Amino acid sequence: MTTKQQMDELLMLWEKYAEGKLGEDDALRLEELVKSDPELMRLFVNTSHQHACLAINPEVASPCTFGHDLSALVGDGAVEPGSRPVAPPKSVFGSGYGLFLRIAALLVAGFGVGYLLSRQQAPEAVPDVNPVAVMSETVHCQWAGGSLPTDQGTVLSPGRLRLSSGLATLIFKSGAKVVMEGPADLELVSPMKCKLHSGLVVAEVPKLAINFEIETPKARVFDLGTEFVLAVNPKGDTQVRVIKGLVEAQPNQSPQRHPVKGGQSAIIENERDFRLESSADGEMRRTVKSGVEPVADNSLRISTADGTGDDAYVAQTENPYKSDTLLLVKHGGYFRKAYLAFDLAKTAHTRIENAVLQLMLEPSGIGTGAGLPDCVFKVYGVTDEKLDSWTGTTITWANAPANALKSNSLYPSSSVLLGSFTVPKGIQQGLMELNGEKLVNFLNSDTNGRVSLVIIRETAAKPAGDLVHAFAGRRHSGAQPPTLRLWLAKAP
Repeated sequence: MTTKQQMDELLMLWEKYAEGKLGEDDALRLEELVKSDPELMRLFVNTSHQHACLAINPEVASPCTFGHDLSALVGDGAVEPGSRPVAPPKSVFGSGYGLFLRIAALLVAGFGVGYLLSRQQAPEAVPDVNPVAVMSETVHCQWAGGSLPTDQGTVLSPGRLRLSSGLATLIFKSGAKVVMEGPADLELVSPMKCKLHSGLVVAEVPKLAINFEIETPKARVFDLGTEFVLAVNPKGDTQVRVIKGLVEAQPNQSPQRHPVKGGQSAIIENERDFRLESSADGEMRRTVKSGVEPVADNSLRISTADGTGDDAYVAQTENPYKSDTLLLVKHGGYFRKAYLAFDLAKTAHTRIENAVLQLMLEPSGIGTGAGLPDCVFKVYGVTDEKLDSWTGTTITWANAPANALKSNSLYPSSSVLLGSFTVPKGIQQGLMELNGEKLVNFLNSDTNGRVSLVIIRETAAKPAGDLVHAFAGRRHSGAQPPTLRLWLAKAP
């Protein structure tokens, strides 16, 4: 019969085990207790389970206990009526729950507590662990193939993800967090490594995952506990910018790892050379650009960062809330409108058959959206080509092309409505797109190789909804700038 003294002794030994302080004699005593009585075995397993739940979520620990038959944890055994093993949470390879399952499995299989305790300092050293990461979150994602499933919450094994647009957040088994920003081509290798073939990712690596590696076609980047942005263009040129902390970048054919600190950027344009850059404002200047990036035989991707492109926003009244990296838009109070310029020189003498305008919505940190409904945005094209010569450094509310100075509109004599899109209530981040015949016709009507678009929010601000919406501009450190994706007529 189980006594309170035995239970208290087992719990005391368990605490030592959980803290990694269990000696050899204590391990033998714990094994003896657990094997001596089914009630003590259940106490050991249930304590392990509660410890696992707290490790996964300290605020919510499952009250579940396991019945007399523990074989259901590892096989097809039936569970005693009234007891219900809890299914693993979404973090299926979290160290807490994984530890619990290994304890239960070893006990039921008869290996003995001593076998597990001998490995208490390295509970993750289990061979042939297949999961690499979890698809934690997807925002307006469009996928372009790859070898892995893309549903939110899916556990991912080694393989390749090709994201054409949107944001996809991956949580690696090691704890590293990697956000893909479309277009991006990422290959998952192991819990401590991935390969960025092209595109842009933002990585956040905790101390437990120090030395997490992202390989590119020309370099390897090792994270030493930090947050950084990594961009790779179609030629494999690599740029890394450290937001905080420290990384080491190593060109493929160089034996040396080069440190890159917070606020610094590094450029690797071949497999031997490394160039360190530092900007006063700490922003990635997109030194490594894809240029006008071909995405298919008859397709182009042109951003406001390419050629003579530009972007800016104008405000009706001077105010303290400004940004050099975001394009701010608001209807009411301090009116704001965003202006985009695209260089269409590469499309000269070629008809555009289809077009999509892509904008990355980013949090502005200004105002509140609680009182705002779904917000409608309108996109206009400037039809007077004499007004296309504006620049982001000189444009103001007073001289902005086609701007109606006393309202939230444009002069109809020098502009045309191209379409609209809606940002759902509560959404402040993600990919927004606009397409349609009006956009295609406007682009095909261009004669000077540069077009200007204007973004206006149709939905007015309210007392409890004075949120300023923002889109990533050409100088944004991590997000895709305003981009036109164009499909051109094929040559006969």
